[in-house]
Amino acid sequence: DHRDLHLSLRRQRQMCIRDSVKEQVKLADGRTAIQMRCEMESFMRSCVELYKELAPSSRLRTVDTPFLPEDQALSPHGKPLKDGPIRECPWCRHSFPADSVVYKDSKAYEDATRNRKRQQEAINAKRKEDDEKDRGALAPCAAKIVMKILYGARFVRMDLLRIIGFLACAFTRWTSTCDKRLHRLVSYIDSTVNACQVGWVADPLSSLFPVLYADADFAGCVNTQRSTTGVFMVIRGPFSCWPLVGLSKRQGCVSNSTPEAEIVATAHALRQIGLPALEFWQKLLPHSPKMWFLEDNQAMLQCCKTGRNPTMRHLLRSHRVSVAWIHEQYKSPNFTFAHESGEAMPPDVFTKMFADKDKWKKARQLISIILPEEFPAVIKLKKEITEGILEKPALAAIGFPNGGISKPVSAPWVPKNVNLSDHFYNSTRGCLLYTSPSPRDRG
Repeated sequence: DHRDLHLSLRRQRQMCIRDSVKEQVKLADGRTAIQMRCEMESFMRSCVELYKELAPSSRLRTVDTPFLPEDQALSPHGKPLKDGPIRECPWCRHSFPADSVVYKDSKAYEDATRNRKRQQEAINAKRKEDDEKDRGALAPCAAKIVMKILYGARFVRMDLLRIIGFLACAFTRWTSTCDKRLHRLVSYIDSTVNACQVGWVADPLSSLFPVLYADADFAGCVNTQRSTTGVFMVIRGPFSCWPLVGLSKRQGCVSNSTPEAEIVATAHALRQIGLPALEFWQKLLPHSPKMWFLEDNQAMLQCCKTGRNPTMRHLLRSHRVSVAWIHEQYKSPNFTFAHESGEAMPPDVFTKMFADKDKWKKARQLISIILPEEFPAVIKLKKEITEGILEKPALAAIGFPNGGISKPVSAPWVPKNVNLSDHFYNSTRGCLLYTSPSPRDRG
């Protein structure tokens, strides 16, 4: 019996470990690259089988995305206080319930305020009762299914992190809608059970450098109106792409604007992922490169550049985030801050719930989660994007310190009037960044 138990545990452990396939592949330009393909097909199949065992009446179907359509109009925070007729104030033009009264003094107003608080508590209690009545059929076993899928998502299937994080926050108030979301997620896993994470390297170590992305949505959670932080880290080179880390995390409190949510995501990415990873990669890579930090929000980058944000002086109390600290990292020799277009931001897959098939497919490919037949198309797409970038004229900098890879003067696409002693080539973005000389160099 002891031997059978040991063999059973060993089989389960082998099933949970991801399979890594290492091989040599030809890129679009004929260059040979070392490709690593990480698969967990057997484990993801076991997740589907577990769902079928616990929900035998459910039938899986073929779907393109793991998300159900969401509508912010259905958020409880956007509903009116009362249903029925309303009254408009002639002075401020705001609407109020028709049974609202005019208070004779401040004491009467304070008493009414206390009564409203009691009424709100009663409304919240009734809402909780309604949730209990609408309790989903999978509420007793939902944690078992979701947490098993989370294991595979953290190892390989990073495209599942957003919806799993959403479902994990609903264990204590699981409703029939959560049942539908879980059914959609398992149907998507069953439709893409052979999806894998792929990375390839075709450059020497001296040409590689780490790239860190951070992104956030605005009030993406329908129930709480909180934003979601997305972080993605990858090792890039002229002909290399190796994904490292993906993160999807709901923020601790509500943000008042998109730049505020982006600042919170930036602080988390730099503090929790960027700086610890830099210790490792600057020792592993022989040229000790800087880490590129890319963001798609220009207002947030301007706050990082100046270190001043007078309209968000509440950040330190609400989110416990210091803009001054981010500004110090901007000025430090560790990072190179730059702007990236929203269409090329991999963390979008960690912050948004996609309903469009084509947009979701592109977002999934940006984090190197692909189906086996998509790899040649991804290589071709990467080549087309690189050629399009190299055909663009040299871009003037906006004050970012240099951190790219030097490009030889003999490159045919370099403009004739460009002095490469004051420019550095960034192979990821395919452009030249101007670096203003320091005061010491000017002297």
